[in-house]
Amino acid sequence: RKTIDAMIRVVNQSLHEGDRVTLSGLGSFSVQQQAERIGRNPRTGASVRIIHQRTEFHSFVWHYFKEICQIPRPSGHEEAIIAYLEKFALDHAFLSKKDASGNLVIIKPGKQPAIALQAHVDMVCEKQVGYTHDFLSDPIQTYTDNGWLKAKGTTLGADNGIGVALALSSLLTYQGDKQLEALFTVQEETGLTGAAAVKADFISAPILL
Repeated sequence: RKTIDAMIRVVNQSLHEGDRVTLSGLGSFSVQQQAERIGRNPRTGASVRIIHQRTEFHSFVWHYFKEICQIPRPSGHEEAIIAYLEKFALDHAFLSKKDASGNLVIIKPGKQPAIALQAHVDMVCEKQVGYTHDFLSDPIQTYTDNGWLKAKGTTLGADNGIGVALALSSLLTYQGDKQLEALFTVQEETGLTGAAAVKADFISAPILL
């Protein structure tokens, strides 16, 4: 954990100085300047002035998404991906707990609960006619086509593997002092079974995204 924290401090300092940082096998970091612009309040429709911002971008998410693609995770068979997430929590000294339905929450402790990110871990399992693939045991074969990440002969599983990857990346890079939680639910694609079984006290955050 100390090594990871030290690495993040160095990356943050480099970004503050305007540098681009690339970590082999993990991803790249850069700062994007966003000019002042007019946005829209999604609730009221009113125009809102958005001030100039410096936004840090990281691509840890692709590292995690490609790892997730190696783990078979059809609905009702999420044991391997949940074990992967539990190991992620253990490796980074985060807290985790699982409910009776198999849902998992990972907690990055802080002064008080603030927000929880949610993603389901199972995927739609469809393949092209004649293509040989066992979703119970075979990894998704990914490739890049003109800048787009695709799957060979099957569904990619970005719904909602990319949400899982974003949550893991956020847990790793979040540097605030409030508690961040990530809720991972099961059996979404066969009836929202996991989400429907989540108890009110399973997460502490007052806001769930």
